[in-house]
Amino acid sequence: ATRSMKLPITLVFIAIVALAEGDSIETTTVETSRLRIGFGSCHKNKRTRSPPIWDSIRNEALDTWVWTGDAVYTSGRDPQTGKKKYGPADPSALQVEFDQLKENATIGYKEFLNHKGDLQVYGVWDDHDFGGNDIGISMPNKRERQQQYWNFLGYQPHTHDGVYHYVDLQNGKVKLVMLDTRWFRDDHCIPSFASYIPFGNLIACVTRWLTAGLYLHKVSWVWNI
Repeated sequence: ATRSMKLPITLVFIAIVALAEGDSIETTTVETSRLRIGFGSCHKNKRTRSPPIWDSIRNEALDTWVWTGDAVYTSGRDPQTGKKKYGPADPSALQVEFDQLKENATIGYKEFLNHKGDLQVYGVWDDHDFGGNDIGISMPNKRERQQQYWNFLGYQPHTHDGVYHYVDLQNGKVKLVMLDTRWFRDDHCIPSFASYIPFGNLIACVTRWLTAGLYLHKVSWVWNI
């Protein structure tokens, strides 16, 4: 017979979604103990505030911080006009955003890293820190972008295609599995138009749910690993 072992863990879920649109930090404490894990995503460098949200995150005394996608935002630009357009951002533009996040003191992440102590930082990308809204398998320069992302995180767990991986915490008692939903992903059957029409985000969510959730749900979960 086997006996299950309960490991007391504190999970701190920190929502950084659209920092400019909400100033609250939501935390959920499961059980006070030895391991505190914070999760964050959807961080926009230009949306800073005083004091930075990273001061509040640092006060949570985390053991591990996990980026779950969109640590930075980039946009494709027309080479002639310089205006934003739908499509992939150049890797150089992506690097600027990573550097800003890590080096611009007004954002607060730099100070967070400088005082992180034994805290470990892990992560996985989504579309915007991959380099373009809703882009997947068709993204150009994928290996260059992959290396940029590892450099941003400060570790490289493997050399295979994609950034999916896992990390063991507390000598393997806790395993974080991070899935790459971009490298192998086919393009959406309905292109993104959320930024071009009123209520675009709502309409995009409904159409994606109707097509992917109801009609294409089986095809959507074919693994290419």
